[in-house]
Amino acid sequence: MTGAGAGIGRACVFALSESGFTVVANDIDADACDKTVALAEDAGGSACAAVFDVSDEDSWRSTVLEVLRDLGPIAVLVNNAALKASTEPGDGGVLDMLLPTWDRILTVNLRGPMLGARAVLPSMLERGHGSIVMMSSISSVRSVPGLATAYTVAKAGLDGLTRTIAVTYGPGGIRCNALAPGLILADDMPPGPSSTSLSGQGLIREDGRTADVASVVSFLASDRSKFINGQTILVDGGISANLAGVTSRNRAGDA
Repeated sequence: MTGAGAGIGRACVFALSESGFTVVANDIDADACDKTVALAEDAGGSACAAVFDVSDEDSWRSTVLEVLRDLGPIAVLVNNAALKASTEPGDGGVLDMLLPTWDRILTVNLRGPMLGARAVLPSMLERGHGSIVMMSSISSVRSVPGLATAYTVAKAGLDGLTRTIAVTYGPGGIRCNALAPGLILADDMPPGPSSTSLSGQGLIREDGRTADVASVVSFLASDRSKFINGQTILVDGGISANLAGVTSRNRAGDA
């Protein structure tokens, strides 16, 4: 489980450990990773920390070898680690974007998941069974003008990577699916009309929370989803179903 130090990643560690998995929680931030592991164990789960940069192939190789040696076969890989446009300066429109930002985001957000899959696939194929879950984003199918070009491209690429792994290795017993969260609120944001309006944009009467995403990850990791492969599942409260800005009153013609 990569990117486990906070937010959706931490919620996924909790959900997977509650489902009976021993979770290897990865993050580049050692303190955050250790806190996730401690919280999971306090809740009765089983977890351990693995601190490394997901864009480094040697780290993937050594970590997977250690897990296979110490914990046994790897049944599930969840690729969640990612850099966000909101934390990486310079990810704007194509004309405004900084090339080092483009390179860094694609390296972590797309190369990293590819390396993770590359590292675990041999042992999964040897067993004839495995589930890989990619954390995509609503940004893979919806764009904001002038914002997050590198992030959007990386997440769209992740959807393609998901399909390619599924069709290539599905006959060997491998399932690879992605889920694309929409506007997910931080766990410490209080509920209320304003938060529901932000998260679901009025299409659903609930806030989108990290646990909502984690529950789908747990489902895709389990045999309950055994007939689902190569799919990107939107977990967005219905935002992607809405043609923004068009209503029955202002529609000029059929879209």
